[in-house]
Amino acid sequence: MQKRTQLSLYTFLGVGLMVFVFGYIGINISINYFQKHYVKLQINVNKRQAQRMALILEKEINRGVAADSIIGNFQASITGTEHDKGFLCIYDTKKMQLVSHPNPRTLGMSFTEDFVFKDIDANSEKYIGEVYSTSEPAGGIFIQGKMRTDIIYTVPIKGANWYLNAHENINAISSELKALKDKYTLGSLIIGLIIAISASVIARRISRRHENLIEQKNIEITNQRDEIAIKNQEITDSINYAQKIQNAVLPDQNLLDSFLSESFVFYRPKDIVSGDFYWFAKVDNNFVIVAADCTGHGVPGALMSMLSISLLNELISRKKLCTASEILNELRNELKTALGQKGDDYEFQDGIDLALCVINDDKTKVQFAGAYNPLYVVSKEANDQCEIKEYKGDRMPIGVHPKDQVSFTNREIDLKKDDSLYIFSDGFISQFGGETGGKYKSKRLKELLLSVQDKSMLEQQELITEEFMRWKGSNEQVDDILLIGFKA
Repeated sequence: MQKRTQLSLYTFLGVGLMVFVFGYIGINISINYFQKHYVKLQINVNKRQAQRMALILEKEINRGVAADSIIGNFQASITGTEHDKGFLCIYDTKKMQLVSHPNPRTLGMSFTEDFVFKDIDANSEKYIGEVYSTSEPAGGIFIQGKMRTDIIYTVPIKGANWYLNAHENINAISSELKALKDKYTLGSLIIGLIIAISASVIARRISRRHENLIEQKNIEITNQRDEIAIKNQEITDSINYAQKIQNAVLPDQNLLDSFLSESFVFYRPKDIVSGDFYWFAKVDNNFVIVAADCTGHGVPGALMSMLSISLLNELISRKKLCTASEILNELRNELKTALGQKGDDYEFQDGIDLALCVINDDKTKVQFAGAYNPLYVVSKEANDQCEIKEYKGDRMPIGVHPKDQVSFTNREIDLKKDDSLYIFSDGFISQFGGETGGKYKSKRLKELLLSVQDKSMLEQQELITEEFMRWKGSNEQVDDILLIGFKA
């Protein structure tokens, strides 16, 4: 009995101490490693954020938008956003003061000599004004006197006396890491005690060993599951809000219905927000319809789609182009400028595949130009049989490309009564499904469109939706889906 008690006590102390010590050491190693590498990682994150926003502001400047209007719009977009941890702001190096900041009370503040910029690679410090005088981007640690210390990446905005700063508060991050470390230390102690108690019980009652181990594992798994569920919900909430923003910039489908009484838009994002987008506009006596597929899907694709919609709105309102190929040529130039694409091997190759139609006022002719994506026209022949004709797009995207100095081809097509026209992204034909699990492909899509020609456009949309869901079945949707149909 005494030996059993001693064995239980030694087991309890030995196992408990070992688990706590190893857990504490592991936690400290992990936290220290994270702290050591976090600054460089965050500088790179801030760099990408600052460069993207700087490109957008430089585009506004190049378009001739007034500086006060740019600053006002930027301030309106960030006012009230979280600034205790991370934020964007603009410093005017000529006025030597902040001209945009999430906290309006800081506007007009100037950086004094106790505002120091520390370059972590060169391990040197200098006054922030010296950084701004170089007109070069920089990343490092920004020590704001006694107020706070930030990780910052600052980039000059071409065409203005401004620097765009992307901040991340080191003090807030350190507090979070410390709180996390304390929680995990306490957790390590608790787990050590639980395991030690379990071990002592095992020494006395071998028969309960498996039950205790399984119970402990279930507790750990439940905690991990709950933590992952919370994180997933936070991410999903953010993306759902982004979806509202993206939907707000898409054109109202009533505009399409007002010009074409028979039409539909089958639009189905893969990941809440979409890299596919539709767009239409009335230009003089013509109507422009676009079905586009930006590089990527989800959040990256959505950002590209919103930029592209903005460029189209600006392009049409400013130049009022009515030739399909000219619109694509100008959109390509504007997108390359906005993304800073020069054709270098090392730069990102983001672009857009799209199909664009321009319909004249009496709806007897349509112009078509495409970047990879085609136009399908379904006509009823003399024998009352429907035939489908494909007008292929040029094999180059909207964006940087070896042939980006070549004009897109403009096709002018005469329309007959009851002709049906379809433009789309490649998401539908790329979907895996069916009995074999293969792709839907263009041939099957053509057969589907021919089979629904006796239906109204609204009924066609319902049948196409049913066919897509039948084909996909239990498979995951592989890409964003967009298909526009209309009768001219």
